[in-house]
Amino acid sequence: MFKRHLGPRAGNWPTEEAKELARLGLSCLELRRKDRPDLGSRILPLLEKLKDTVEKAPVSTQIAPTVPPSYFLCPILNRVMDDPCIASDGYTYDRDAIEKWLSKNGNSPMTNLPLPNKELIPNQSLLSAIKCWKSRSS
Repeated sequence: MFKRHLGPRAGNWPTEEAKELARLGLSCLELRRKDRPDLGSRILPLLEKLKDTVEKAPVSTQIAPTVPPSYFLCPILNRVMDDPCIASDGYTYDRDAIEKWLSKNGNSPMTNLPLPNKELIPNQSLLSAIKCWKSRSS
């Protein structure tokens, strides 16, 4: 019964370890401090055990997330950006989308306030993160 509550995106979790982790998490929510598990004697050993289990798991059972982080999505197109650029409003957009927007508008797509200029700065850090995510997801 418990296994059906584990999402497929979490990977191939061992059921018993997942149950144990869930029980531990719930016990940490006890109102009285004395009823909560001790960090040194209960929590850390369990986390070490889980870490060992994950490290021993075959790579094929460790899946990469297939859903992109929201900050990889262009707010205009709502899809992963190919060429992220920072506009003068401070937001990052896909270059093609923001260039098309700027050809018809002088306001920010996010705030609707006038943009001080139409300069676009490549967001190299975000582009690198997107490329890394794409390589892990494919």
